[in-house]
Amino acid sequence: MDLALQPEDIDFNNNEILFYKQTTVKRKQINFKIDTTKSASSARRVVVTPLVMEKLKALMKRLDDVRKQFKFKIEEKYLFVYLEPHKRGVPFRREYVNHHIKRCVEQCGINKPFHTHLTRHTMASLVAGHCDWKVLKARLGHTDKTTSEIYRHLTSEERLKPLEAFQILEN
Repeated sequence: MDLALQPEDIDFNNNEILFYKQTTVKRKQINFKIDTTKSASSARRVVVTPLVMEKLKALMKRLDDVRKQFKFKIEEKYLFVYLEPHKRGVPFRREYVNHHIKRCVEQCGINKPFHTHLTRHTMASLVAGHCDWKVLKARLGHTDKTTSEIYRHLTSEERLKPLEAFQILEN
């Protein structure tokens, strides 16, 4: 979950999101800092569906509208932020997002534990049958620790195959 995502991390021309950083928080939300991802392989470009890009554009427009009406605590633009006056514009804490999702899941009557990291497993299961294992590993930002194999260059066609799984759900 990339709560450090900023508008410049979105490549609308190629339908890609660049993941290379994360937020870390000590005590209060306003005391966050931006760090690099846990490992070099975690930094990656992930191709997404046009629907995801539309939703990101809508979110960015809405945040720009709110920014025109209210003062934000920080100048940098982040996509997933608090809107309460005392922390407006500060990136969400991971715990806040997990707690919110947990409440939503419970309200739906689902009695299983849930947190945002599970969405990675869901995505992997969903697209596994639609692409090569190397494509999936690259999408997740994983490396195979049992070999020294370096990811070969992924062709555009291979990189787009995981989107078939999402487009099936969207239609």
